Amino acid sequence: MLSLFIIPVILLSRAGKAKSKKFEKEFFSEVSRMELTISDKDFWNEYAIGIDKSKNMILFMDWSEPEPKVRIISLKEVKVLEPTPGFKEINKKGFTYKKGQRLAIKFCNKDSSRMDITVLFYIPGFGEQSEKDVKLFEKWLKLVIANMDTKSADDLKHSA
Repeated sequence: MLSLFIIPVILLSRAGKAKSKKFEKEFFSEVSRMELTISDKDFWNEYAIGIDKSKNMILFMDWSEPEPKVRIISLKEVKVLEPTPGFKEINKKGFTYKKGQRLAIKFCNKDSSRMDITVLFYIPGFGEQSEKDVKLFEKWLKLVIANMDTKSADDLKHSA
């Protein structure tokens, strides 16, 4: 009886590790192809993000759909940076991340013909929001702001 419960757990664990290794391999293959030097990276769920601080470029990969999506974000080309929750809300006295609140960073390009890119860290309805989700969101928001050329960005949306 015990083996009926343990074997599926072991198999699921192995499948998860194999998937993670596959994602990492694809991520670093893309890093190499784009000739980036990633100084910081994170993998979560079916997403990966990395930053090349010398080129002010972010590589974001999404495996949540059948065909993986690769997005390159040039921080020099970002016109507006919109976090969810917004800067106004985050900067309010006593602000806390409430359970179930969406966590995302939206990059709006200077060139309006280019698509805006949203990096999702947590979506309500897909499990509980964890401290890990919040820390990852905060880490990348700070990293992006620190590496953005504020002269090139017209607006850090609702910064106060």
